[in-house]
Amino acid sequence: MTTSLHLSWVPGTIDRVRFEHQGRTFTVFLRDVQRGGSHSLGALYLKGRVRLRVTKLHHAQLIGPLAHSVTDTPARSSTAPFPADPPDE
Repeated sequence: MTTSLHLSWVPGTIDRVRFEHQGRTFTVFLRDVQRGGSHSLGALYLKGRVRLRVTKLHHAQLIGPLAHSVTDTPARSSTAPFPADPPDE
């Protein structure tokens, strides 16, 4: 099973990205998102954001012990929304 993460850079950093989950914003180190070449981060470097598919276990680790910081997500985000995820097969 996999889930989608919508990552964007944390302003002023070169090694941290953030994503939203259940009304909170999680900040993690980029190295903790990368897994053995299985993720293509080209869009992150070119556009500043990317959608990655991660395993449920990896997702649980990112919102748990690997989370650098966690904050409440404002009701209105200043970043452009990501396109809707395609339905899981």
